[in-house]
Amino acid sequence: MASTFGVSKKFGPSGGPTETDNQNYMHLIGADVLAGNANDYQTGSNQITIPPSSNAFSYEAWFRAKWTGTYHTITTVKFWRSSGPNPTGVTYKYATPGVAAASYATPVNTASSLATTAIPTSEPGSSNVDTEGSAPNITSKFVVLQMTVASTASPGDVGESQFTWKWTES
Repeated sequence: MASTFGVSKKFGPSGGPTETDNQNYMHLIGADVLAGNANDYQTGSNQITIPPSSNAFSYEAWFRAKWTGTYHTITTVKFWRSSGPNPTGVTYKYATPGVAAASYATPVNTASSLATTAIPTSEPGSSNVDTEGSAPNITSKFVVLQMTVASTASPGDVGESQFTWKWTES
């Protein structure tokens, strides 16, 4: 038997957030609101203006992996940005294990206190995502993402990136 994998996104105020399962897209330029249906939220609703100096920030995006089905354990969870352009002045950051939040907080569009490390662009040598729970309902801790745009960025679309999840299951 094998696990079933999905990614959910949580957004909105911490007092009454919304969590949507089975996300196919991990938008980083959206406002922290639902725009349309649960599979098409935040699309282009909060484009980031290149600042004249310093940095501008996307809203934090709070994702977590979920495994269901028949399995014993999920270990060695890895997450990285596996493809996509590397535009000048744009950095994709995430919260590393030990920093990643177990509980949700309202996303900010200022410098994140959690997403402070550049997302790896190749497969990490070891786990970089913590998990919690037990089979058949294991989840990762939240992977908090944020895009930083520096004053040195070029105008235009930054293009799409692909993010990869990998794990060991038994």
